[in-house]
Amino acid sequence: PRTVEERLAEADRYLSDGRPGQAMWNYLEAHRADPAAVSPRLRIGYIEVARDPERAEALFSSIVRDAPDSAEAHAGLGLARFAQNRLEPARADLERAVALDPESARALAWLAVVCDRLGDTAHAREYAQRAHRLRPDDPRIVNSLGVSEPESGDFAAAERSFRSAILLEPA
Repeated sequence: PRTVEERLAEADRYLSDGRPGQAMWNYLEAHRADPAAVSPRLRIGYIEVARDPERAEALFSSIVRDAPDSAEAHAGLGLARFAQNRLEPARADLERAVALDPESARALAWLAVVCDRLGDTAHAREYAQRAHRLRPDDPRIVNSLGVSEPESGDFAAAERSFRSAILLEPA
């Protein structure tokens, strides 16, 4: 039998190949193999955000109850709430994720987007810059930085960021 880690790795490959159904199946198999493991539940939650944000929120809430120090669980909860346009709770969850893991580029980038939507452009730019320093080759993070730069009047920097994001991921 395959280990939980092997199932997760296979599921991650399916997801990166654009096969979320196969990925979900393997994440569920990993969860069945070890119901106490947090990683399969987190990955299931991230898929659910796009399909059913309320269900994702319930799943991430249960993970936060089981693992209150999981930065990834708080980030997922914030993302699920953001997907429901519940911006203030999303911000609080993402801030908690960043407090637990200041090196989480994904949580910082999502927090930048939430702050931008809330009109807190100074914090949005700060978080986007921190995320970019951690993962300068991530096209989504570079794009997020580009979104935050015009708010400060730096249109040239925004253009550079958008051009860089396009070069990193032309599609």
